[in-house]
Amino acid sequence: EEAGPGKAPSRAPPDARDVKPAEAKEKAKPKEADAGDSFTFAASSYYVVVQHFRIRDRDRAVAAKEFLRSKGVECVIRPGGGDLELVATEAFTSEPAAHELVKRVLGLGKEYWNSGGGYEFTGAKARKF
Repeated sequence: EEAGPGKAPSRAPPDARDVKPAEAKEKAKPKEADAGDSFTFAASSYYVVVQHFRIRDRDRAVAAKEFLRSKGVECVIRPGGGDLELVATEAFTSEPAAHELVKRVLGLGKEYWNSGGGYEFTGAKARKF
């Protein structure tokens, strides 16, 4: 019933070793695509990295993103450093220029934590992309 190009090789032990990494990569690609929003970061600009999330906590990253968007802070989720990063999309010319947004995100983090969001965004900081 489920015999097909993808199934036949996975039943043979030598091929299974070759197919499983490929299957794992294929399964990982949609997760990254789902988790990563379409946004192009301007080179040499500073952006506020709000929070890092483990890959398995993608749903929490999405919830935090939606919370910040509801408060007027546009942001995206992108793969980064082996995990997911929630990054505000407003570009700045320097780290000090981003300071006000960092302060705002920290304040919103307290509100998010108090509402049961599970994160305070205490590690929010400007980073050059």
